[in-house]
Amino acid sequence: MTKSHSLPIYRHSKYFDTSQTSGSQFETKSKLDSVSHKSKSKTSSNTDTEPHLTRNKRRPYAPPELYSDLNSLPDLLTKNLDIIFCGINPGCRSASVSHYYAHPTNRFWKCLYQSGLTSTLLSPQDDTRLPTEYGLGLTDLISRPTSEANELSRHERLAAVPNLLRKMFLFRPRFLCFVGLQQFHDFCSFLRKNQYSLPKSKSLTLPPGIQEVVLKYPSNSSQLKTNTPSLSLSENLEEEHKLDKDSNQGETSQYTFIFVTPSTSALVRNYQATDCFKFFLDLCKIKDHLISSQATPVPKPLYVDVAVLLKQVDDAASSSSL
Repeated sequence: MTKSHSLPIYRHSKYFDTSQTSGSQFETKSKLDSVSHKSKSKTSSNTDTEPHLTRNKRRPYAPPELYSDLNSLPDLLTKNLDIIFCGINPGCRSASVSHYYAHPTNRFWKCLYQSGLTSTLLSPQDDTRLPTEYGLGLTDLISRPTSEANELSRHERLAAVPNLLRKMFLFRPRFLCFVGLQQFHDFCSFLRKNQYSLPKSKSLTLPPGIQEVVLKYPSNSSQLKTNTPSLSLSENLEEEHKLDKDSNQGETSQYTFIFVTPSTSALVRNYQATDCFKFFLDLCKIKDHLISSQATPVPKPLYVDVAVLLKQVDDAASSSSL
């Protein structure tokens, strides 16, 4: 759905604190026919880690200095977007040209077009058009580039989750879409570490699609409060069939629903181009239904109070520094 967003786009990664995530710390059938099934490249602009990559041998952890000649990508975000897409980290091709999903074998831009999320087939060079023209934003869990996501450490990925939550709290999109299963599993691992009760699943087997986890924000607050009362983080609130309606809903979303698609990298063999298209199409349909009906797409949501969680993280960091 084409729309216009008048708020400024924050393009600077330094707008957020990335100290924890850098350094040594660590269409239809005719449209489907146009998708290439010949992608066997050894590199990809989206380096999400998923099972059965085309490489037989995965790369080991790579320290940041190994790719110090490459720059991170700026976030393309503004408030009240329909969807923010979150990759795991920039690939070398994307970092070298300073555009998202820039490798020619990556399926991201085709999936946007074929699903109806964009009205025309865009190129990576058009990425800055997404927030203002289509209500879509782009970011990554980790800002530093690598050739493959295997070169990131698990500790580094988990340490990046609070920064992603801060972005969600500030920009409050209708949907956060993880483009790849690895990011969502890291996200869930972080929640479990912070005492949220989430369904257990084997590594990387949780199916893509709409998820039970829903991010919730204070209805009348645009900033984190230092005196936010402590809540039971494992509490699974009662089923809600309608979104809360308040005077601010037209300006600021009170909920962010989470959707997961397979990685659009051609390195991923478990999911082919048609699979990626299907999930992007599902996302587009759910998004349109949410806008038109205001009915929650999650029958029994597990709410995560972002303000409470971030306060807990900040308090823990303060205590450890004493």
